[in-house]
Amino acid sequence: MKRNYLLTFAIVFTALLLGSQDLFTNITQPPTGYTGAPGESTCATAGCHFGTPTLNASDISLLTVGSPNLTSGYAASTQYSLAVNAGSAASYGFSLTAVDASGSAIGTFSLTSPANTSLATGSGSKQYVGHKNANTTNAWSFRWTSPATTTETVFFYLAVNQANNNNEGSGDNIKLKAYSATASSFGPFNVATGIQNIDGLLDGSISVFPNPVTDNISLSFNITDNQQVMAGIYNLNGQLVKPLMDEELSWGEHNRNFNVAGSMSTGIYLVKFSVGSNNYFKKIVVE
Repeated sequence: MKRNYLLTFAIVFTALLLGSQDLFTNITQPPTGYTGAPGESTCATAGCHFGTPTLNASDISLLTVGSPNLTSGYAASTQYSLAVNAGSAASYGFSLTAVDASGSAIGTFSLTSPANTSLATGSGSKQYVGHKNANTTNAWSFRWTSPATTTETVFFYLAVNQANNNNEGSGDNIKLKAYSATASSFGPFNVATGIQNIDGLLDGSISVFPNPVTDNISLSFNITDNQQVMAGIYNLNGQLVKPLMDEELSWGEHNRNFNVAGSMSTGIYLVKFSVGSNNYFKKIVVE
């Protein structure tokens, strides 16, 4: 009888453990690839947590602290202290990555508080800094070292889970925010449209349409002085699949139309738009 009791206990315990595996897997460390960066999902759409993620959330933030500071842009091969603030909830978790305009890893993260932050490497060698042992801690600090050159725009994608601590996927709020850094600027941009502030381009002045794309794509933009302007369509692995333009243009409004029929298979792509040494990108769907 005693043996049967122990066997029953073992079976029940194992079932409970397996049934809870999905629930508790990410408490100690977030998975990679769920920050909402180009080509990535979020925890809200991966089945971990229910509901629609909040874009451009106003109550979460990525801060640059101390000296040197990213506020006026980044210098080459320089280490910066950063911090994430997760807003207000019962429990918290976060994940952050840094990519260039093609979605490739750029710069490197390092930890200052290994007791409550984690570091992992995902596909494409992208690094992800995140929480460790999710709890009532709603702020984390760490370091980011910039690349060896300042020619690329750096995009930081931040995902925060504001959890209700009910040990279930329901009732949690996944919130997203994105930041861009160039050699002369740092600040949030609209993750829903891809519009960002870059030197030489009037904010919000670029349009890529129609979207989804079938046969033709149009670019409409307004530059503030004479600039070299380049544009191309890239896949999510950062490979150029369709060059669009490379022209020296005068200041003012410009419109360009391109036929892309038969040059790309259906799927998600990035339009990379460069003005001088600064980059802009927008996600498009080809049907």
